[in-house]
Amino acid sequence: MNGTFIKTSIVDIHSLNPHPDHDFYCGNIPEKYWMDFKNAIKLFGADKIVVSKDMTVVSGWQRVKACRELGRRKIAADIYDYDSPDDITWDLITLHLWQHRDKQISGANAVIIGRGIRKLEDISASRNKYSV
Repeated sequence: MNGTFIKTSIVDIHSLNPHPDHDFYCGNIPEKYWMDFKNAIKLFGADKIVVSKDMTVVSGWQRVKACRELGRRKIAADIYDYDSPDDITWDLITLHLWQHRDKQISGANAVIIGRGIRKLEDISASRNKYSV
């Protein structure tokens, strides 16, 4: 993680916002799987999400959307302080790639993963801070 951990907290689900580039770098769960995903959250709950201190969701936006649709009001979150928007984007992409490391890569998934890797390369080159 590029941010500094602040705390774990239970946050109001309506105070959360998606990362502005979430759909571009992470995509969304296909509609044909959405009900299964939502039902799993209904039965088992949602795993903790990761947010920046301004309540931008770095990891877990699909869980937040499902919880909203289910009428939930709160969700557990690890809150981080980030130095820059690039640090947030780096974590958005790397956490997404980590969560999907065992899935088959094809079609739209390959395009989304390619976009993410390209952005990581751009951030790395511009800052010479990270290694891909």
